[in-house]
Amino acid sequence: VLMAPLHEFVGIVPVTHISPIPGVKPWLLGVASYRADIFPVTDIDGMLSGRLCTLTHDSRILIVSLQDEYS
Repeated sequence: VLMAPLHEFVGIVPVTHISPIPGVKPWLLGVASYRADIFPVTDIDGMLSGRLCTLTHDSRILIVSLQDEYS
């Protein structure tokens, strides 16, 4: 995801509603929707370093489409 080709980047959107998923790793924040599609919301820094981010009204989600699936 960190080095995806430019054509796989779908958009950068504000954080709105993220639905949590019970029983997953803490860095998998949940799922959200964008243009009627559901995608997972992952804290990449949390996954790589263990330091979870704090979401604020200034936070943004980078949406990447990997082989026609959102990440």
